[in-house]
Amino acid sequence: MLNAQQPFGADVISRISATMLDPLALDRLRDLAHATLDELAVEVCAAGEVDPWTVY
Repeated sequence: MLNAQQPFGADVISRISATMLDPLALDRLRDLAHATLDELAVEVCAAGEVDPWTVY
């Protein structure tokens, strides 16, 4: 899966710079990271036939 944070830069340093230039970028980056992790978790649970609500 591609990193959804890529529009903010190809590497971590670029993304840190983006947050320094735009105060709203940090919240957007965090939301994108959460969404990506959620999607990956759902895919893994489906592949393992596990109900996502039982994972904590």
